[in-house]
This record gives sequence, structure tokens and C-alpha cells, in this order.
Amino acid sequence: MPAFRRTTRAVLFPVRPGREPAIRSALDAAGGRLQELFPRAKTLHFARLVLVPPAHVGGATSLLVETTFDGEMTAHLEEIWALAGPELSRVLAACEGFSDTVALSDLERAVQEQRSLSTGFDGPHPGLTVARIREHARLRDAVSGVLSRDRGLLVTRSPDEILAHVQKELGATLPVVPASEEAEHREEPTAPSDEGWVLALVSLVALLVASVLHDLGELLARLWHEPPGLSAAPAPREHAAPPSSPARPVQRAFTHRVALKPGAFRRRALRRALAWVARHRAASGALVRPLAQAHSVRWVLGVDGELLFTAQHDGSIRAWLAEFGPSTRVLAWLVWSSTRACPGPVLPSREQLATWAEAHELVPAVVYSAYPMLTVGDLAENAELSALLSGESGPPRGERFLELV
Repeated sequence: MPAFRRTTRAVLFPVRPGREPAIRSALDAAGGRLQELFPRAKTLHFARLVLVPPAHVGGATSLLVETTFDGEMTAHLEEIWALAGPELSRVLAACEGFSDTVALSDLERAVQEQRSLSTGFDGPHPGLTVARIREHARLRDAVSGVLSRDRGLLVTRSPDEILAHVQKELGATLPVVPASEEAEHREEPTAPSDEGWVLALVSLVALLVASVLHDLGELLARLWHEPPGLSAAPAPREHAAPPSSPARPVQRAFTHRVALKPGAFRRRALRRALAWVARHRAASGALVRPLAQAHSVRWVLGVDGELLFTAQHDGSIRAWLAEFGPSTRVLAWLVWSSTRACPGPVLPSREQLATWAEAHELVPAVVYSAYPMLTVGDLAENAELSALLSGESGPPRGERFLELV
């Protein structure tokens, strides 16, 4: 079986001047239809379309399009366009670089010419395709059905005998391809060199120093030019996040946008730091572990002076951020210290970080997950259950099987 790649790609398309009402209308009209069409895609894990307001006065609104998929970009775009070409065409027609009639070749060209930087993590289980994840979920449901149906028969059996019974009952439905394929196709992370560590550290420290100098300059300017007692107006809340509800899926698509402080040096240092952390996520250990444990995490550095942070994570944003230890919060603070809305001159608490994150959240116009009710832990347990039933995990392990079910 050929190797595959799981990839997250995020692109920013500036909206044409005067076309913001048109793209909002197109997104409203297409949203429901895309929710019906995307589940037919065989390789699409997640998708979101978000309108991003200007990063500064006089700037342009942009459309963020982010997808997580299996395989190559060209095949992914072809699949999505075959499913939802008319709906996507009406949305993209309001963006710069597209005509009123958009073809697949136009989208492929625009993605290739994208100038914004997108980097991040593609979750802890990059070897699990959409098809395999769905198959594992169906298998778990089938196991539950057998155990429920034969409960009286199995009550006196040993764990290994129960496992053997389930294997016999589900024989024809067990996975043809072993669940261990994840290990076969996982790309090993690159170990950082000493030079890489130094460059990343220097970049992050340079970001902090540049931010402090910039803030000091702005403070002195305000003291010099403004009457006593006046200060800069607080940044407006971009969008109100929708209220949480127990009926919502366990996954959440979080999108965060803040404006960068000016300076070409800052942008170069930020690019280097983000690219290094993403590439060496495994070797970074506790520094990025909470980030890497989400389904998908992305930073997008736009050309118009904006820094976006996207995450497909489990639970509420506050619960996820609560898992950030001091080292992870230091990393987040060093990155976000380059933005105008950074929460305070010192390392923020978890509560401060969560409040600030919610204040700058953007609500997606369209959001999709191929398995919205499955957590990262569910994916791992379902894969292990599949391996136990198919015999790929070695000798019978009935006790572990019962723990999983």
C-alpha cells in the first residue's frame, strides 16, 4: 500500500474592495450545502472557512480557507471541487485573483501562489486516514452490539475467551489492512541540531526584545503627545464566540486573530521560530505537547500584518488551555508578544490567556469535521481495539480488550 501524507493547509484570500457583502451572502447560502457535501469526501478530515477582518485601518478583509486531508494537495482540491465546485466558486468569486467565474485551475493556481506562512502540527495520529478512523468507529459499535447481545453467554467466560468470541462473531468485518499501518506510514520527526536550538532560541528572544522596545516606544509617544489621563482605546472584540452547549460535538474549531506589531525583523524572526517549533515538535517535549495533542494546530502569518492561530481540539477552549504548562505558556507568550493585543508585559496565567484568546476569537462561517464526536483519545483507543481484534498486537490480550470496551 503506498504511503500517504496527512496535511493541513491554510490559505488567506483577500476579499475584493466592496465585495464583503457579496462574500458574506455567498457563505451564508453555501454553508448548509457544504455541510451536506463534505461528508462525501473520502480524504477530508476537517475544514473551515472564516472571514478575517482587516488587521489595521484601511486593510482588507480576507477569507481563511483551511483543510486537513489525506494524500496530495492536487488530488484533494480535485475531490473537493468535484463535490462542491459551484458553492466554492460563488464564494471565491468575491476574492482577489479570481474572476466572477471560478474554475478548479484558478483555485490550484491561487493556492500555489499563496504568500502567507502556514505552519503547525497535524495531530498525534498522522497515520490514520479518514477511512480508517471511520472503520475503527464502526468496529467499536459492532463490538458493543455483540457484547450487549451475548451478555448472558459471556458472563462466566474469561477475558481471553470473550475476546475470542467477539473475534469469531465479527470475523468477516475485521479490518483487512492491519491497524499497525499507522506506524508504517508515520513520518519520523527531525531531531533538532544544536544550531537549530540556538536559532529558535535567538528568534524567540529577539521577538521578546523587539516587542519590549516597540511597547516602550509607544508608551513614550503617548506620554509625549497625549494629555494626562488618556490612553489608547482598547481593541474591539472581533466576534462573539457562540455559547457552549452540551449538545455540541466534543470537538471544537477555534480560530484566533490578532494584529502584529510593525517591523520586518519581527516578521522574519517569527517565521523562523514558528517553522522550527513545528518541525521539531517531538524533540521539543513538554514545550509543545499540549499543542501537539490537538487534532490539528496551525499558525498563519498573513501578508497584511495578521497572525492567526487555528486549532481543532477537544472540549472547551478554556479546558484545552488549562493543559498548558508553564513552558507551553512561555512559548505562546513569546509568539504572541509580537502582537498588539498581547496579554500583559509578563507571562500570563492560564485564566488570562483563556480570556484573551476568547476575546479575539473569530467564528467560522463554515466548519466541518469528519468525526466530530471522537476525541484524540478515542482515535487511539479505537485503533488499539482494532489491532487487538485483528491479532496484530500479538498474543490474546483479553483484559486490555475489556478495558477498552
